[in-house]
Amino acid sequence: MKINVLKGMYDVLPEEVVFWQFIEKTVRETAALFGYGEIRTPILERTELFKRGSGIGTDIVKKEMYIFEDRGGRSVTLRPEGTPSVVRAYLQSGVTSQGEIAKLFYIAPMFRYEKPQKGRFRQHVQFGAECFGIKNPAIDAEMIIFLLTIYARLGLKGFVLELNNVGCGKKECRESVRKGIKDFVSGKTNSMCDDCKLRLEENPLRILDCKKEGCIEILSGFEGTDSLACESCRSYYKELKDLLSANAMPFVENSRLVRGLDYYTAVVFEVTASGLGSQNAIGGGGRYDNMVKELGGPDVPAVGFGAGIERVIMALKSQCPDFPVSTATDVFVVYQGEKALKKVLFILNTLRLKLNISAKAAFGKSMKAQMRTANKLKSKYCIIVGDEEINKGVFKLKNMESGEEKEITENNLKSIRQLFRGKNE
Repeated sequence: MKINVLKGMYDVLPEEVVFWQFIEKTVRETAALFGYGEIRTPILERTELFKRGSGIGTDIVKKEMYIFEDRGGRSVTLRPEGTPSVVRAYLQSGVTSQGEIAKLFYIAPMFRYEKPQKGRFRQHVQFGAECFGIKNPAIDAEMIIFLLTIYARLGLKGFVLELNNVGCGKKECRESVRKGIKDFVSGKTNSMCDDCKLRLEENPLRILDCKKEGCIEILSGFEGTDSLACESCRSYYKELKDLLSANAMPFVENSRLVRGLDYYTAVVFEVTASGLGSQNAIGGGGRYDNMVKELGGPDVPAVGFGAGIERVIMALKSQCPDFPVSTATDVFVVYQGEKALKKVLFILNTLRLKLNISAKAAFGKSMKAQMRTANKLKSKYCIIVGDEEINKGVFKLKNMESGEEKEITENNLKSIRQLFRGKNE
């Protein structure tokens, strides 16, 4: 019996990996520009970390986590999202005791047991960033600009930044927001979905995130959470908007934007992109000033974002048919005859190791099959080696686009470097 990949999981084959490498490279280069260092945390963590960090009332914790008991009797969980793990590592490293600002980013797989659908998998890979130790609208603006810069450098177009203020972590502010939502839906709760009836008691903000038509209809006309929040976080939110406007960063205010996690305080943001249908969010984040303290640390403010690479690839493929990633092989070496075969590795080694030029060959195939492979790999050039050429001490170099052929000597093989000027400079 054939064994297939688990439902909601997937394989990334070589022709797809180039997209991932391009995105990962862009994220790392942009992070370096913004002064963020890479952090890598374990895939497996104690379950309590996510219950306390992500919020016991979130769908992630209640319904979607991969939880099991290890051989030591500990409850452990496959990481469903990145922020709690980064906070745990930040605390465990002892940086907080030094009072230093920490700016970290990650690229890592996440696991959620949810219904697979377009752009949503049970294993997905996320890139994200976190900044600890600063509470100022300028760092929120920088975090947003950091994320948007990644998208712009990838070549994405038509993405939209949405903002909202969900109320800060102060008890009076959060209670005002909760009460305002409860008062608005008062008398209409019988028409709500079962999940929202529970959310109304656990965390009314979650109601705003419901995608059920009935709940959406009930909330039509809701004025938004910003008007219910305290003066302090409303002022913070306004200053952030002013900073974005002053730096030509357009945004749309979405009064129902809450994100899917309980830890956000005051500012939340989300980026949507065209070409993805209804599941159009490609990233987002916000401020979470209480999590460090809730996980046993001091009172340290924090802000961050996360973005799914799969969604970004979907958006790029939809928007950019000429996606700026080349899968072509620079040179394909085609040979015929026993003498020629002995020269193939010499040619490949010279191209790869001395000239930094990608090169391939198809051993054991007919010459016709080798040429088909060269075309399939979109090779820019072919070096053709036959026993006749070996006897003459030359190779044939063929431009696969123009069909032009010329002879080069073995001693002049390095002249091929000129065809790829800039590649190794």
